[in-house]
Amino acid sequence: MMRGWTGWLGLLLTASLVLPAQAALLAPAPSAAASLSPAPSSPVWFEPNLGQAPAGVAFLARGGADDVLVTADGAWMVVRGPWAPPSPIGNPAPEPQAEAPAPEPAHVVRMTFAGSTGATGFVAGPTLPGVTHYLQGALEQGWVHGVPHHTSVVLQQVWPGIDAKFYGTPDGHVEWDFVVAPFADPARIALAFEGQEDLHIGEAGDLQLATPYGAIRVQAPVAFQPGVDRRVEAAYVLAGPAEARVQLGGYDPARALVVDPVWLYGTNFGGSGADAAGGIAVDALGMMYVGGYWGSASLPVALIPGPTTMRATDAFVAVFDPTGSVLLALDIIGGNNFDGISSLQVVSAPLLGLGLVPVVYAVGSTYSTDFPLAGSSAQSANGGAWDVFVAVLEPLSGRLVYTTYLGGPVYDYGTDIAVDLHGNPYIIGLSMFGGGYPTTDGAFERGFYGCIDAFVTKIDVASGALAYSTMLAGNLCDWGWGIAVDKDGRAYATGTTGFLPGFGNGFPLKNPIIGTTNGFYDAFLTVFNPQGTGIEFSTFLGGSGYDRAGDVALDATGNVFVVGDTASSDFFTVNAAQPAFGGGYDGFAAKINAGFGAFGFSTYIGGSSVEQGWSAAVTPTGDLVVKGTGYSSDFPRINPVQPSGSAWVQKLGPDGTRKLSTSVGGYGDFSVYNKGLAVDALGDIYMAGAMYYFAYKNTINAVQCTHGGGITDAFVGKMLDVPVTLPPEVTTAIPGCSVVPV
Repeated sequence: MMRGWTGWLGLLLTASLVLPAQAALLAPAPSAAASLSPAPSSPVWFEPNLGQAPAGVAFLARGGADDVLVTADGAWMVVRGPWAPPSPIGNPAPEPQAEAPAPEPAHVVRMTFAGSTGATGFVAGPTLPGVTHYLQGALEQGWVHGVPHHTSVVLQQVWPGIDAKFYGTPDGHVEWDFVVAPFADPARIALAFEGQEDLHIGEAGDLQLATPYGAIRVQAPVAFQPGVDRRVEAAYVLAGPAEARVQLGGYDPARALVVDPVWLYGTNFGGSGADAAGGIAVDALGMMYVGGYWGSASLPVALIPGPTTMRATDAFVAVFDPTGSVLLALDIIGGNNFDGISSLQVVSAPLLGLGLVPVVYAVGSTYSTDFPLAGSSAQSANGGAWDVFVAVLEPLSGRLVYTTYLGGPVYDYGTDIAVDLHGNPYIIGLSMFGGGYPTTDGAFERGFYGCIDAFVTKIDVASGALAYSTMLAGNLCDWGWGIAVDKDGRAYATGTTGFLPGFGNGFPLKNPIIGTTNGFYDAFLTVFNPQGTGIEFSTFLGGSGYDRAGDVALDATGNVFVVGDTASSDFFTVNAAQPAFGGGYDGFAAKINAGFGAFGFSTYIGGSSVEQGWSAAVTPTGDLVVKGTGYSSDFPRINPVQPSGSAWVQKLGPDGTRKLSTSVGGYGDFSVYNKGLAVDALGDIYMAGAMYYFAYKNTINAVQCTHGGGITDAFVGKMLDVPVTLPPEVTTAIPGCSVVPV
């Protein structure tokens, strides 16, 4: 059993529930036809109680070998006894019965979290296909329709700082883990049982609860501490005839006792050419959607002996199953020159007649003059040289729903994309050297003002036309790097704006928190009204050196998070996890509170060399996850997945507290195609990027374990924020894959 991270102090108490098998049924032997039918099998799923279970039950485990009903303060565990149904399937003519059938016997054991007042909330895991309809009883008003299936459920704060997660195993059993937050007290973990005939500790350290129909076994706990002997002794001790607590062995109190962070999977993805991933998204089922460029799909221009050249590199979208070990689809998209995706999003909603299917929205850049077009394109021809492209596709079927060029006569690049609640995409990027990028009547800015201008474009998905398109610029050079959109259709744009002494800046501001530029380049955050005709807020972010914003993200309550990098030793810090400049270039992360009145926190991220912040994502609990590149040997690490690497991930709590800081990958994580970060409903972290041929070896559960052969491969990885079952030793090679000790 491997563990997910919990911060400075953490403990994973893993309880693998094994209920005894039901006694042999007193039933006739099945018919020959029945014996030839395959045995049905279903993964464990968890249903919210919508009225199909007694009051007090929050979720029910279904589909597996164990009957478990989850409550706010524990769980009910049901052990079934021997029983034969009165009319077994396969017997078309059962004998008449004078008496009512005997009910199926069972035994119930109640587990409670001792000393707990109950969970403060529940978080359901990703939704699985299928629903359950409960049509029970004569009264239709008592029926329950459309109960969803979830992979797991997390009980929040069962004790202060301690969550419990219930989930299923591949063999159909139910497990639960306790995850201890920073500075929480693992000594609080205690389990009280009621209904068992006996409670004792077995030879392997597992709890054994005797029932008339066999024993329930709960496996022994595990705990780890990085930097010392990795295994920390942990064991159950009885606190009475019906209660068990966790006892920890000796460990260094000056070091963190943590749940060991772990890659759930990591894979190369590439071939003989240069391949890179630029964006990643995850849907409610845990399927991953990765986009970038795919040089390995190209072929020789001419199949003749002797020298030749290869055809151009194309964009790609790949779909992986939730395990990361199965490639479900690969879509190659491109024309007669280079095409690459820099960012993508996935939605599952009725869209353009597709129904409830995964739909990918992608933005990138193309030099092709014959890029494939679909739908009512806003611009049907390349404007000249590099153009932005926008693509909407259903990747599992390979159907292009909508594509368009966006660009003028010179260089236009698309860097990020967001999608609103109506399925309309919002694009940000930059236009260089002369303008010509398409803008719309009434837009906030229509002129070209400097050497490089940022732009923001919204596309009306129903018509394919531009809903609005505006420039965003001062009088020098301005780069647009990140975009987000809120529920009301406001676009949040971030990037970099240039300044020269004596020439001013001219970048549009409104109610700024920081209203003056302090260096040659400052980061910015600008919020557009839903119509794109004006701005509601715009501010600089920076110090006396070079400052660049790489991405922006929003939480559910309207707080705004901006990440990037800075060379300023006087970059503003508030409630900072790292208040001092590390040196060279540092990443930064800033939270602007809802309403734009003040900073919630602002912090450096970095060591003495170079770090850059490229991507931001916010978990459902309001934590900020930041991904970037960097090379500092003294990069600050907390609970690291690995001790070195050219990419890094940090996780900051809503108050700015640093919960995780780790290196990932190998050498040479590409920053040009940079939006390779996503989180799911449980806070698990998904990453994508590019690695040089000698770099990425941390492969596990991989589609592709080794480098494909070109100078770079795309890489895809998932890092857990909750525990997961893996092979017993992470340093043990998995067949076909190499695993770096972490």
